[in-house]
Amino acid sequence: EEARYELQAMRSHCEPSDGMVSMGGKSMQIACGDALYSLPFAMHLGVGLLHGDVVGGSSGAWTAKVDHCLREYGRLVAQERERQSFKLEGTFVCVTDTLILAGELGVLDRYLSAAELVDVLARRARDMTESQTDKEFVHAARVLLMQAVISGLFSESRFIFRSDVNISWPTGYFSTHCRQGITNSNASL
Repeated sequence: EEARYELQAMRSHCEPSDGMVSMGGKSMQIACGDALYSLPFAMHLGVGLLHGDVVGGSSGAWTAKVDHCLREYGRLVAQERERQSFKLEGTFVCVTDTLILAGELGVLDRYLSAAELVDVLARRARDMTESQTDKEFVHAARVLLMQAVISGLFSESRFIFRSDVNISWPTGYFSTHCRQGITNSNASL
């Protein structure tokens, strides 16, 4: 449901043919055409992995935690790719928490191919592992999640993080249900 409402809100601001990538704390939603997909993991998983132990109860170094988190996201993306048979191509408008990440990476309001976006994310991940003091867990989890999702599910797509499109699933919900209520009220007149 969440994906459908976010897509409804996004399409009221964008081209009807545009796909959508949405990131929240516990799940991600992806839309392409009429197909809606949900990934049952997101940023919270990565934050937990980055805070936690990497192997057998011993505290791992930051680099090991980042590597483990990226591998786990990659494993989950591969699992969902098998389960959901994604068909993703075209232009995708990135919304919700992806905009926070795009602002931090300096990629708002410009088109990026999948390869370009993965390159930006991989460079940022490398920078995070080389800096032992750069331990912003939420930012790191978002970077690693997007890197795994884009590299694992998209090939010939392009992405835009539009700063003028600030949507949420409640926006889509209310626009859908309020419009239906108005239409139903007018029908009874």
